[in-house]
Amino acid sequence: MPVPIALITSLRQTYPQASLVSELLNIHDGLYLVRVSVTVDKLCLAQGLAAQATLEQAEDLATNRALEKLVLPSLGTPKPRSEEH
Repeated sequence: MPVPIALITSLRQTYPQASLVSELLNIHDGLYLVRVSVTVDKLCLAQGLAAQATLEQAEDLATNRALEKLVLPSLGTPKPRSEEH
């Protein structure tokens, strides 16, 4: 499932300088484990993790999870940051 355009649009409107950093962490039992980080000026705002049978699916799911953590369903309203990492 591709990343919804609304999530990317909301990210760009809220954090114009944000970057999405995707990392392939491991391949285990036919699953690709990917972590995606949303960063601004080297500060990590959110991360998503996913394991799927294809690299593209794992990356898309991890990206969705990272963006959904950062942006409320109303799109455009940042969630309050917790002190947990």
